[in-house]
Amino acid sequence: MRYLLLALVVLFQSPFAMSQERETIFICTDTSSWPPYFYPMGNTWQGLDLKLIDNIFVSANVTYQMNPLPWKRCLESVKKGEDYQVALSATYNSLRDKHYHISNKYYSLTPAYVKKSAMFAKEEVENIASLFEKDRKVCGIAGFNYSHFFSESDQRLFKELAQNAKTFQQLLNQVNYGRCDIGLTRHETMLSLKSLELVDWDSELELERLPGGEPENYFMLISKNIADSRWLLEVVNKGIEDFVK
Repeated sequence: MRYLLLALVVLFQSPFAMSQERETIFICTDTSSWPPYFYPMGNTWQGLDLKLIDNIFVSANVTYQMNPLPWKRCLESVKKGEDYQVALSATYNSLRDKHYHISNKYYSLTPAYVKKSAMFAKEEVENIASLFEKDRKVCGIAGFNYSHFFSESDQRLFKELAQNAKTFQQLLNQVNYGRCDIGLTRHETMLSLKSLELVDWDSELELERLPGGEPENYFMLISKNIADSRWLLEVVNKGIEDFVK
């Protein structure tokens, strides 16, 4: 199903932007539903991310436009800084730290996994390594960052993670049809997708929190390849601070 592309434009211009040539900040996020932060409802997009960026940039008198893009394209575009300068709802890794300014945290999610109920009892799972036992195939979504799921001692397993699915629905289908034994996900997001009926959920599927999994923080990524990147980081962090008070 296709949803209308969101283009939110706030008609204000920053009086204190470092780059006087920049009239608008362009922001992107993944086209995949990511409730409760960004998801389709009818022909529009809703979620806490939209409320946050509106609070940030209207308060700073900054013109902005936000569009959903395929996640890999969003990240690459923000890294270049030409068409887009900010990416929403991103996790941390060292490579992203190299290419982007990373904002303050503005929410956290819980590592989880999806399996068929007959696969094994949840009591058998002690940590991420348990999921890979008995040559089980563990899968994720292409372009998503799963480094937080794995400790330093589990990096060998990280390399075994198959990331071929392009959407949450494809990931669920892979598990449901036996192409993957387990799908890694975030508990709050998958639960919201199920509750809002944004995915087809087979009755044999089970969603479980990953034992020992620490909450995973989410940030905004800001391009380092723009002249006013430090100013933009300050604007974003100030808005996050005010929003989460």
